[in-house]
Amino acid sequence: MMIHHQHLNILASVIWYTGSFALFAKSGELFLAAEQLCPQQWQHWLAPGAGTILGGVKGQWIFRRACRKNRRRIRQLRRPQLWQCYRGVFYLMLATMIATGALLSYWAQGSYAGLIAVATLDMSLAVGLLYGSQEFWKDWPQAE
Repeated sequence: MMIHHQHLNILASVIWYTGSFALFAKSGELFLAAEQLCPQQWQHWLAPGAGTILGGVKGQWIFRRACRKNRRRIRQLRRPQLWQCYRGVFYLMLATMIATGALLSYWAQGSYAGLIAVATLDMSLAVGLLYGSQEFWKDWPQAE
């Protein structure tokens, strides 16, 4: 099924945003679990800030570049297909990252430091994805 390049870009952005919002929700749940585990501790109040700062750095140096390269790749497709919003290896990497994140969250249960670490990692990824997503909304070049 052929699809217009701009629509493929929109589909890629929807997948990207879905990942970001899912990671925000997951990190929030983990921070709340850490607070319930050790309410007298204070790290669960500072860790979201650290995750946000780390995410900004990741977004600037990793995710924006990845989005830019993907948009360039989409523009160069001769006959874009619906499934080509990302390269095939992306889907394998995505499945691996989801499984790894679930495993880390499972291992962190019952450990205050583990919950904080995984929640901070998830927050940094969520912010990084959101920061990098601005590349999806740059002007689409006119046909050459």
